Amino acid sequence: MYFEITSATNEKIKSAKKLLANGKEEGVMLVEGEKPVFDAIKNGLASVAVFCSKKTEKTDFIAKNHTVYFVPPFIMEKITDTKTPQSLCMLAKRPEYTESIKSGRWVLCENIQDPKNLGAMIRTADAVGLKGVLLLGNNADEFSPKATRGAMGSNLYLPVLKLSYDELKALKKDFALYATVLDEKAVSLSEISFEENAIIAIGNEGQGLSEKLVSLCDKTVYIPMKGRAQSLNASVAAAIIMWEISK
Repeated sequence: MYFEITSATNEKIKSAKKLLANGKEEGVMLVEGEKPVFDAIKNGLASVAVFCSKKTEKTDFIAKNHTVYFVPPFIMEKITDTKTPQSLCMLAKRPEYTESIKSGRWVLCENIQDPKNLGAMIRTADAVGLKGVLLLGNNADEFSPKATRGAMGSNLYLPVLKLSYDELKALKKDFALYATVLDEKAVSLSEISFEENAIIAIGNEGQGLSEKLVSLCDKTVYIPMKGRAQSLNASVAAAIIMWEISK
């Protein structure tokens, strides 16, 4: 069913903006784009409201089982946080992951504050087949619009779990812990054979990993670089590391 809204002062629009402004507290998130919205609905993500500014086969399919609010582009701009928004978006309930960390290979993000980098890391972890992503410390909101765009929807179904330093320490009995840091003991990433149960930690864009986290890890590893660049973007470094650990 389609329901047309033409005014930005409509109560549904005002309510959507209010929910998104407090997304973390309200337990909602914004999913943008035809494919991410379609995939989210197919995967059972609970919808709060669906908005579109252009009718297509996919929006017609969604409208069979959901109310789709048809709005002009200028209202879509007010709902989303982009200057040139997609023609379809959905307010949805944030996923609540209950998976326990028992086995497999995971990437751990500590204090990743750029939501686009965090989203890209989640997307890469999904692409290379890691078990999931662990968040430690003060990270960006993994379900913010920018993180969700960076993840291209991977954060809707790949487990993204928060844990404390004590919980990470408890995992040492079952997992090998690796820190990506350049020190005198660090081993080249190309020389490591990762265990079946392994966690590799990636640090903040500017400061790297905290000493507290490094002290918990069994080994330190680094990415060998042959050119004159002294560092890599956090999400690029993470992609290289995750590719190696997934092999």
